Formats: sequence, C-alpha cells, structure tokens
Amino acid sequence: PSDISSEPRRPSRKASSTTNIVDDLTSIFGGASSSGEFQDVEGEIEERRRVRLDRHQRTQERAAKALAEKNERDRQTQRDRMRETCKFCGSTHYSLLLAVMSLYLKMPLL
Repeated sequence: PSDISSEPRRPSRKASSTTNIVDDLTSIFGGASSSGEFQDVEGEIEERRRVRLDRHQRTQERAAKALAEKNERDRQTQRDRMRETCKFCGSTHYSLLLAVMSLYLKMPLL
C-alpha cells in the first residue's frame, strides 16, 4: 500500500498558481478588489482612472440589477408554488401560506 500523502497534488497547485496569476494581473492592471470596491492605482493617469471607474460602476449596476431580477423571479416562483392546489383537500391555502411566507421572509410577497 502506498502512502496517499506522498502523492503530488497537482490540481491544488494549478489552482494556486492560477490564483497567483490573477492576483498579479489585478495588482498590475488595477482590477477591482475582492470586496468589490473601486481601488485607486498609484501613478495612473486621470483619464484611465475615469474610464476604469465608469466600467466599475456599470459592472456594479448590472450586478445589482441582475440580483434584483433574480430575487423577483424567486419571489414569483414562491407565489406560484403557494397557489398550487392542495393534494389533500383541493384548496389553494394561498392566504395562509402567503402570511406564513411573509413572516418567514420578513417582507411582503406582493
């Protein structure tokens, strides 16, 4: 029986080197930090900074819009599921389920 710990772990090394490359490129070209905040780059000309800031803001806006749309689709799916007919009695039980879900989510579903 061979010792498993003595075998090389190529995938983790590859992922690590990929991460290092991304970190290096981010530091060179001034990409967004992992927190998503815009970072100033020392020595960068104002025009390039402005272009980068505009791109960052558009990206943030698209991400916020996509998240809002996803949340609305999720809420609509929940509403649709609550409207389904009960297999036991044939009722929709919509009002009760809506009240419970509103309390659970701490927000109105309509």
